[in-house]
Amino acid sequence: MTTKLEKLWDAQVREYPKSVRLDIAEVFAWCDEATTTDSRLNRYIQISMALQYPVHVFYRIDGTRYRGVRFGVEGSEYMSLYSN
Repeated sequence: MTTKLEKLWDAQVREYPKSVRLDIAEVFAWCDEATTTDSRLNRYIQISMALQYPVHVFYRIDGTRYRGVRFGVEGSEYMSLYSN
């Protein structure tokens, strides 16, 4: 049986094959790596907005600075996370 989380990840990899799944510790580390207080705050705000979706998966795109969260299986059902 495929879980909703597995379906989300399958959709993410289908849309962006170079995706690497992030666990919550890696997401928080990304927030903490911000070089300014404003950037750190912005990252944490984005994460809190992403948590409104009960099932979601965080990711990064290998070889880029792109981070995001997928909350649905349709191609556009994701949110890019601002990274500076």
